[in-house]
Amino acid sequence: MAGFKVSMGDEIMHGNGTVGFATPLATLHVFDGWAEKFLTTPTDGIKDLYGSLGWNGKKLLGLDSLTASVVCHQFDAERVSTNYGSEWDMVASGKWHHFAGLLKYADYSAASTTPIAIGRNTRKFWAQLEYLW
Repeated sequence: MAGFKVSMGDEIMHGNGTVGFATPLATLHVFDGWAEKFLTTPTDGIKDLYGSLGWNGKKLLGLDSLTASVVCHQFDAERVSTNYGSEWDMVASGKWHHFAGLLKYADYSAASTTPIAIGRNTRKFWAQLEYLW
Protein backbone atom coordinates (compact mmCIF):
# COMPACT_ATOMS: atom_id res chain seq x y z
CA MET A 1 0.00 0.00 0.00
CA ALA A 2 1.43 3.37 -1.05
CA GLY A 3 4.84 1.80 -1.63
CA PHE A 4 5.01 0.07 1.78
CA LYS A 5 5.48 -3.63 2.34
CA VAL A 6 5.22 -5.46 5.69
CA SER A 7 6.00 -9.12 6.22
CA MET A 8 6.49 -11.61 9.04
CA GLY A 9 7.66 -15.18 9.03
CA ASP A 10 8.84 -18.12 11.05
CA GLU A 11 11.43 -20.34 9.40
CA ILE A 12 12.66 -23.59 10.94
CA MET A 13 15.60 -25.71 9.81
CA HIS A 14 15.99 -28.92 11.75
CA GLY A 15 18.98 -30.34 13.55
CA ASN A 16 19.24 -33.66 15.38
CA GLY A 17 21.92 -32.68 17.89
CA THR A 18 24.68 -34.08 15.67
CA VAL A 19 23.98 -32.67 12.20
CA GLY A 20 22.02 -29.63 11.09
CA PHE A 21 19.97 -29.30 7.90
CA ALA A 22 22.33 -28.70 4.95
CA THR A 23 21.80 -26.70 1.77
CA PRO A 24 25.18 -27.13 0.03
CA LEU A 25 24.21 -25.34 -3.21
CA ALA A 26 22.33 -22.44 -1.65
CA THR A 27 23.20 -19.18 0.02
CA LEU A 28 21.38 -18.35 3.25
CA HIS A 29 22.53 -14.72 3.23
CA VAL A 30 19.10 -13.55 2.07
CA PHE A 31 17.15 -15.74 4.49
CA ASP A 32 19.00 -16.07 7.81
CA GLY A 33 20.49 -12.63 8.33
CA TRP A 34 23.03 -10.64 6.37
CA ALA A 35 25.68 -10.95 9.09
CA GLU A 36 25.96 -14.55 7.84
CA LYS A 37 26.18 -16.21 11.25
CA PHE A 38 24.01 -19.11 10.06
CA LEU A 39 25.40 -20.08 6.65
CA THR A 40 25.38 -23.63 8.01
CA THR A 41 22.56 -24.80 10.24
CA PRO A 42 23.64 -25.40 13.86
CA THR A 43 23.44 -29.01 15.05
CA ASP A 44 20.45 -28.12 17.26
CA GLY A 45 18.67 -26.51 14.31
CA ILE A 46 17.49 -22.95 14.00
CA LYS A 47 14.18 -21.17 14.42
CA ASP A 48 14.16 -17.73 12.77
CA LEU A 49 11.24 -15.49 13.71
CA TYR A 50 11.45 -12.35 11.57
CA GLY A 51 9.60 -9.25 10.53
CA SER A 52 10.32 -6.65 7.88
CA LEU A 53 9.16 -3.25 6.76
CA GLY A 54 10.01 -1.91 3.34
CA TRP A 55 9.23 1.06 1.15
CA ASN A 56 9.84 2.01 -2.46
CA GLY A 57 9.14 5.14 -4.41
CA LYS A 58 9.93 6.90 -7.66
CA LYS A 59 11.24 10.39 -8.39
CA LEU A 60 12.36 11.22 -4.87
CA LEU A 61 15.41 13.26 -3.77
CA GLY A 62 16.43 13.64 -7.41
CA LEU A 63 16.61 9.86 -7.91
CA ASP A 64 14.66 7.83 -10.45
CA SER A 65 13.81 5.30 -7.73
CA LEU A 66 14.55 4.75 -4.05
CA THR A 67 13.99 1.63 -1.94
CA ALA A 68 14.58 1.05 1.77
CA SER A 69 13.86 -1.81 4.15
CA VAL A 70 14.61 -3.01 7.66
CA VAL A 71 14.44 -6.62 8.89
CA CYS A 72 14.54 -7.90 12.46
CA HIS A 73 15.42 -11.56 13.24
CA GLN A 74 15.13 -13.50 16.50
CA PHE A 75 17.21 -16.68 16.36
CA ASP A 76 16.64 -19.67 18.65
CA ALA A 77 17.62 -23.33 18.57
CA GLU A 78 14.90 -25.56 17.11
CA ARG A 79 15.66 -28.73 19.10
CA VAL A 80 16.53 -27.34 22.57
CA SER A 81 15.73 -24.19 24.51
CA THR A 82 18.68 -22.00 23.50
CA ASN A 83 18.63 -18.40 22.33
CA TYR A 84 21.18 -17.68 19.57
CA GLY A 85 20.60 -13.92 19.51
CA SER A 86 19.00 -11.31 17.30
CA GLU A 87 19.87 -9.33 14.21
CA TRP A 88 18.83 -6.07 12.56
CA ASP A 89 19.38 -5.71 8.80
CA MET A 90 18.92 -2.45 6.89
CA VAL A 91 19.26 -1.62 3.20
CA ALA A 92 18.73 1.43 1.01
CA SER A 93 19.14 1.44 -2.75
CA GLY A 94 18.52 3.94 -5.48
CA LYS A 95 18.79 4.44 -9.20
CA TRP A 96 19.71 7.60 -11.09
CA HIS A 97 19.98 7.47 -14.89
CA HIS A 98 22.53 4.71 -15.58
CA PHE A 99 23.77 4.42 -12.00
CA ALA A 100 22.51 2.21 -9.17
CA GLY A 101 23.73 2.41 -5.60
CA LEU A 102 23.21 0.32 -2.49
CA LEU A 103 24.02 0.75 1.20
CA LYS A 104 23.51 -2.30 3.41
CA TYR A 105 24.10 -2.90 7.12
CA ALA A 106 23.78 -5.95 9.39
CA ASP A 107 24.06 -5.98 13.20
CA TYR A 108 23.99 -9.38 14.94
CA SER A 109 23.88 -9.47 18.77
CA ALA A 110 24.75 -12.86 20.22
CA ALA A 111 22.83 -14.04 23.28
CA SER A 112 24.77 -15.02 26.40
CA THR A 113 23.77 -18.66 25.68
CA THR A 114 25.03 -18.58 22.07
CA PRO A 115 27.41 -21.50 21.35
CA ILE A 116 31.02 -20.56 20.57
CA ALA A 117 30.67 -22.12 17.09
CA ILE A 118 28.19 -19.39 16.10
CA GLY A 119 30.41 -16.67 17.42
CA ARG A 120 30.24 -13.18 18.78
CA ASN A 121 28.47 -9.96 18.01
CA THR A 122 29.01 -9.02 14.36
CA ARG A 123 28.47 -5.87 12.33
CA LYS A 124 28.87 -5.66 8.55
CA PHE A 125 28.49 -2.79 6.10
CA TRP A 126 28.33 -2.86 2.30
CA ALA A 127 28.47 -0.02 -0.24
CA GLN A 128 27.94 -0.74 -3.91
CA LEU A 129 27.83 1.40 -7.05
CA GLU A 130 26.95 0.03 -10.49
CA TYR A 131 26.85 1.46 -13.97
CA LEU A 132 23.92 0.03 -15.94
CA TRP A 133 24.28 -0.18 -19.72
